[in-house]
Amino acid sequence: MMDKRLECVESYKGFLLKGPSDLSMLNKINEMYLELKVRHSLTNREIEVLTVLTILGHSNTVLGALLNITENTLKNHIARIMDKTNTHSTRELQALTYREIIIPLLDKLLEKEKNKKKKKANSAS
Repeated sequence: MMDKRLECVESYKGFLLKGPSDLSMLNKINEMYLELKVRHSLTNREIEVLTVLTILGHSNTVLGALLNITENTLKNHIARIMDKTNTHSTRELQALTYREIIIPLLDKLLEKEKNKKKKKANSAS
């Protein structure tokens, strides 16, 4: 099951970078980030920083350029996010995002796919 999740994580990254074709999936992602935002009292910008950090995971210089902010501003955002989420490193932040958003979302996607296959097999019988 874990190998399948890792494959799905790579698909998820591509999905977010290319843009979702399924609007309902985008809504689910937004809902999960909103829950994370509320649970940890994060600002919209902090959610944006956390999302880019989790998906791309590049250096602060690259992430700052992508977000159109300085490296110091990015570091300040990350420090505030870590304080609010009680994490101590960017790896812990990424793990938090995977645990609270990505893995549950992938589990839903896998379940949906499994149900599709089951329906298809039942209709072929």
